[in-house]
Amino acid sequence: MQNERLISILEEVLEGYVSTTEIEEVIATLRQEVAVKNAKSAGKQDLYKAMMAVIKSAKKHHPHQEGLHGAWIDDGKQYVSNGYMLIENSGTPLDLPTLPDDAKPMNVQPIIKARAEKEYPDTLVCPTIAELKSGIKEQKALAKYKYDKIRDVRCHLGGGHVANAEYLQIAVQATGSTTVHAENHIAGRDDQYQVGELWFESDDGTVRVLVLPVRGRPSDDSIGFDYSK
Repeated sequence: MQNERLISILEEVLEGYVSTTEIEEVIATLRQEVAVKNAKSAGKQDLYKAMMAVIKSAKKHHPHQEGLHGAWIDDGKQYVSNGYMLIENSGTPLDLPTLPDDAKPMNVQPIIKARAEKEYPDTLVCPTIAELKSGIKEQKALAKYKYDKIRDVRCHLGGGHVANAEYLQIAVQATGSTTVHAENHIAGRDDQYQVGELWFESDDGTVRVLVLPVRGRPSDDSIGFDYSK
């Protein structure tokens, strides 16, 4: 919020003309600015931005699933999810928007337990944030040129591993790592498709990110970007 806008609202408060909604807006904005400042001071600015991006995505794609509309703590760790990816922060919890009081959070324990029991034999290299941004921008421009209504931009990582490029960008931002540990798993009903989940982890082990894949053919070793309509 610009200082001029803040001053204007505070002056209206003094004059008794400001609404409750405007006061709540000021408080929310100031809290977010403080949260960003604290995250930056702790060296967690990128993680904060990544987790906020997941919350924003959850509200956009699942407006009625309030159990995804904020961060929550489970077994001492902080989580956010949009239903397609999950970020686990086992370090100091960040000052993120929390779930509504009556919202039931996602049960992450089965996911974490399965993560410990499964094997992830495929080690892949994810593009950097700059490469992901460039790939996303190029595919959106291509879709616009072809008058296609784009659903998402996909990134092919090789070996049939494919994922939403924007989710990969968030994962790299959260962890600082471009190394992907991939489950080599074939779809149960259709053995033509690779559906193994993808995991990223920060160097200090305090941040892990799960990204669910887009189905790809195991024989497809292509690396690069395309889009789906």
